[in-house]
Amino acid sequence: MCSSDLLRVERDARGVVDFVGTPGGGSVVNPDVTGDESLRDAARSHLGRYGSALGLTRASQLRATTTTPTPSGQEAVRFQQSVDGAPVIGGQVVVSLRPDRQLGSMLATLSPARSLPAATVDEGSARSTASRAAARSSGASGDRKSTRLNSSHGYIS
Repeated sequence: MCSSDLLRVERDARGVVDFVGTPGGGSVVNPDVTGDESLRDAARSHLGRYGSALGLTRASQLRATTTTPTPSGQEAVRFQQSVDGAPVIGGQVVVSLRPDRQLGSMLATLSPARSLPAATVDEGSARSTASRAAARSSGASGDRKSTRLNSSHGYIS
């Protein structure tokens, strides 16, 4: 049930809903939310009831990461998506709650992937590549290449 006649629903280029919200002062009333629960529990309840509109399924893996007060007096609860235990870069849902814990809006950028493809690099090669990259970025590698400007030729060697 919506306490306002206006409910804004936006879709991405694929036609998937990525935003649901109400105008200022409005809210989407979830009868399962009493106002006594924690912010994260209220946000989870809204995702459980309305999340399928955003493409969430029972298999969707979301973890609450932060809760932030907004300038409008709401609380934003951010969730991180993961697939097969790996975080999805940019895969997040933000649930904005009114002071009574009712839903103000949901904003989502989610991957439609439900599982990760099989690895194409064996574990030993991956470990070796990661170790070299970590050593280079930390400056701990003895085989780092030095970079210098060759001023007589105007290039970097």
